[in-house]
Amino acid sequence: MVIETLFKELTGYNPYPFQLQASQEIFKNEKFVITAPTGSGKTWMSVIPFVYAKENNILFADRMFYVLPQRTLVTAVANTIKPILEKRNLKVTVQMGGQNEDPYFEGDVIVTTIDQILAAYLGLSYGTSKNASNIAPGALMGSYIVLDEFHLLEADKSLATYVDMMNFLSPFVRTCMMTATATEKYLDAISSKIKGKYQVVSGQDIVQLQTSMNEVRKREVIWCDIPIDAEVILKQHKDRTLVVVNTVKKVQALYNELTEKIKRSGFDIEVVCLHARFLKEDRDTLELKIKDCLKRSSKKEIIVIANQVVEVGLDISASVLISDLCPANALIQRIGRCERYGEFIGKVFVYAINNHLPYDEDLVNRTGDYLKEQTPLFMTAIEELEMVETVHANREEKLLNSLSFSKVRELVEKTQSEGNRSSIKNLIRDIDNIQVLIHPKPWELDLYKKPEYFSIPYSTLLNYLRNIEQPSKYVFYPEFPNDYQSKYSKEVHWNLVEDIKNIYNYLFVALSPKIASYSKEIGFSLDKGEFISKETLSEIEKRQRFSYKKETYVEHALDVRKKIRSSDDKYNVVTSQFAQILNCNSNFVGELAELVGALHDAGKLIEKNVLVSQKWQKKIIGDETKEYLAHTDFDPSNPYHLQKEKEKEFKRAHHAAEGACAVLPILELQTKNLQLEKEIAGQIILSMYSTIKRHHGAYTKKMEEYCLIEDASKVIRKSLQGLFENETPLNREVGPSKAMLYEKFVLNAAEKQKLGWLLYWFFSRRLRLADQLSQQEKL
Repeated sequence: MVIETLFKELTGYNPYPFQLQASQEIFKNEKFVITAPTGSGKTWMSVIPFVYAKENNILFADRMFYVLPQRTLVTAVANTIKPILEKRNLKVTVQMGGQNEDPYFEGDVIVTTIDQILAAYLGLSYGTSKNASNIAPGALMGSYIVLDEFHLLEADKSLATYVDMMNFLSPFVRTCMMTATATEKYLDAISSKIKGKYQVVSGQDIVQLQTSMNEVRKREVIWCDIPIDAEVILKQHKDRTLVVVNTVKKVQALYNELTEKIKRSGFDIEVVCLHARFLKEDRDTLELKIKDCLKRSSKKEIIVIANQVVEVGLDISASVLISDLCPANALIQRIGRCERYGEFIGKVFVYAINNHLPYDEDLVNRTGDYLKEQTPLFMTAIEELEMVETVHANREEKLLNSLSFSKVRELVEKTQSEGNRSSIKNLIRDIDNIQVLIHPKPWELDLYKKPEYFSIPYSTLLNYLRNIEQPSKYVFYPEFPNDYQSKYSKEVHWNLVEDIKNIYNYLFVALSPKIASYSKEIGFSLDKGEFISKETLSEIEKRQRFSYKKETYVEHALDVRKKIRSSDDKYNVVTSQFAQILNCNSNFVGELAELVGALHDAGKLIEKNVLVSQKWQKKIIGDETKEYLAHTDFDPSNPYHLQKEKEKEFKRAHHAAEGACAVLPILELQTKNLQLEKEIAGQIILSMYSTIKRHHGAYTKKMEEYCLIEDASKVIRKSLQGLFENETPLNREVGPSKAMLYEKFVLNAAEKQKLGWLLYWFFSRRLRLADQLSQQEKL
């Protein structure tokens, strides 16, 4: 099958020349950056190379990530590609806040947010516990990552970290970075940072294509030197009008003003507003209504008032766009929601503003100056790119080039090695929002049942509280008990905030309905109301512990080995890349992963663990056994089991770090077969050792003294049959001083240990997923 045919099958249309060129460049270049005007088909252009490679058995990527800056975009892209790709046997998953569908990135195509993928890269996966956060990063290697709408990322935070990720994971990763609104100099700067290539799809190319299809998207843009109000909206309104302003407060004010004016005038015009401060169910309803009223064939009359949430992700087309002045790249996104199908000439009115926030003042002023000088003008893709080049010239690339990527690398390395979440605000984004409940007596709520809440900027809340009398009477903050299990229960103590300046110390607060309200029409607002947050769960969803079935040490080791090798085809690309670097065949890389799986539970052969396991089976289960066990029977729903496991006689010794230390001589012996440089061989040994040490906790450090049973070497040899035929030397016994010494034997994410760190991610992912699957299948 040729790529043109696949384009036609998946999309229903023949590819544009620039799409074919881009697809070919993506195949040829591991790192590719492209800018193309809105509505030019970038999504499928970036997806099709992966599909083509999969269906033609080309070693291109093991999996694909489609990464977006906002959750609404994730939903829109997933809804577009999932039905089509799943018909071709490609599993499409969604991973984002509020939809934790694929925390370990096991899909063929994972649609996710920039926050999720960067958190995984930093070893702080949002979708998993901290202990399990060394499973997801291994999915990044051997993958193809599409980063869409990258102009929305903060250059000094998430974009800088993404650049670091591309460089650190090279040559184990591919990327295609896309946007509609970036200058050529900016593309040049980014592609230089990631050592890639870039492509600019010119406005002329797009207009020629649109002309050939009789779909030239043309909008008349007019500058208006006054602020937007209800009167000007009604004056410019045609049939389907979209009003986009810069703040939620202005959305709500215009909605109230406009609905009141329409009511007084006796008009029959539906008005809806949209922003991020709606409850999910209400927002979904509003978005469906807006998409229905502003779809291509719609004849309905409506005025939609919104903020930046409509700039990307919503497939809507208004006849008239009324917009606040904003930076050129944001304005072009807004213009893209007006007559986007080229059937009519769209009308765009851009109005003056009194405050530049939340945007950069200089960019806003430069855009305003450009519009005053150039408008009225008929804007096509050509004029759009000219405006971006004029307004944004030299700004983004200067900021990017001014960043110290060595400092970014230093902070990333420290975060990956230590797991410190405080780095997120510097490496992904500084979340300046506080979660807010509305309730007069928040102590009546069970927080574990997820009461309805809203997310608003700290500054918005603080500014509001400063302007009301005795604000401390209406704001409560939660104080949690020390018992972690009770953290989200009614045991939480709520106290009045005595000094509103301390609001920054809290992640969430409760506001009295006397100062906060909510409605389905305008969302959350800081005003008196009657709304009270309700619990959304009728029952507490507590995470269940794993059950276990009796399994001998050798049975478990052989089963995990089998599970690891059965997933080989999911890691063809990354395995071949490691094989090339290590100058060995791919099967040997798989054998190293299998060896780690075979040895991971060696600590279960510590004398104390063997005795406790046998005693548990005899006393609690009634099964007298002399076997060496990896797992005993255990049922977390059985109160008797839960009670007994806490008793001293059934306390097992730690086994992960201790087992890694015990099998270290075997790892060293196996690595000698590769005949590599001493430094590289040392990294391989350390990667396998670290995987075993951290197979229950991604940041395990502590190691205790131990002594394995006398038969340990013989038992381990049985678990290695067909994989490792040499003797099985062990560190069978380690005392306190040696234990402290081995604690310092650690792997970190430093550049000089990069190969070892990436192997550690690879081995950890394969071992931990196989280990989980092994027990799940037995239950």
